[in-house]
Amino acid sequence: MKQVWLNISPVFRRFLMSYMIVLMIPLIAGYVSYRTSIDVAEQSSLKTSIMTLQQSKDLIERRLAEVQGFTKQLAINQDLARLMTARSDEQNYDVYGLWKMMRDIASYSQTNDFLSNFYIYLRNSHLVLTPSTVYYRPELFYESNHYEGMTFETWKKNFLEKSNLSMVVPQHDYVTKTHQQTVVTFVQALPLNSFDTPLASVVVLIDTKKMSTYLSGITDQYGGWAFVRNHDGETVLSEGITGSDIAKIRNIPSGKPGDISRAADDMLLISIRDELSGWVYTAGVPKSALMINANR
Repeated sequence: MKQVWLNISPVFRRFLMSYMIVLMIPLIAGYVSYRTSIDVAEQSSLKTSIMTLQQSKDLIERRLAEVQGFTKQLAINQDLARLMTARSDEQNYDVYGLWKMMRDIASYSQTNDFLSNFYIYLRNSHLVLTPSTVYYRPELFYESNHYEGMTFETWKKNFLEKSNLSMVVPQHDYVTKTHQQTVVTFVQALPLNSFDTPLASVVVLIDTKKMSTYLSGITDQYGGWAFVRNHDGETVLSEGITGSDIAKIRNIPSGKPGDISRAADDMLLISIRDELSGWVYTAGVPKSALMINANR
């Protein structure tokens, strides 16, 4: 081969070398341009995914703020304040006051889907007040409205008697006479400055299906999944993934600045942290979904 090359005319060899150099320049430039386009497309898809997760986070927090605002309105309700301080027995209930309070709070359940199921526990009179009825003993209420696998004593201690200030209880199966659903629970003690023994507790049961719709942007657009964890690492809410699968995930980003996304097998993990609540919103996006634009 070397002999053949030497037998070629020097002029032709110089021409051939120049031609090869000229040919390599656009090839190299094309490859660099291709890699740059791939990187730009990947970064663009990543930014879009982060933006989608951020929008989900903002919507969930806005809806929870509405629930918190509802409890604050109840805190300044004068009719409820009178019911909270009244000490009654079965022969001495303020029937008109209870009926009026039921009528007033019924409007909330009809205008806000996050408030479609809630109740108020009045500690002094041991009443459980809902928008449609009054239970004269918490035991009677819990017989037909209870958390799966939770005893009455545990429920009463943690939900009714504690001084809970805007406590959000992670998703849990909830059973009524007619159906079973998974709920996220918001608990607020009244008055708002109840640092010892509250006079009342407002408990709002939010169907996780309603909350999960705000995480569906990730699942619908990318075919991935998303979940929310509180500051204790408990899964508050999930969409497209089960609790057992969440426990298997490793190398989840913390959501702090500089640690927003990480690659894990064939998935890209993205986390956003809410500094006020300590909640971390995490999404898993298949790399294949992020590469659609890049491949095109």
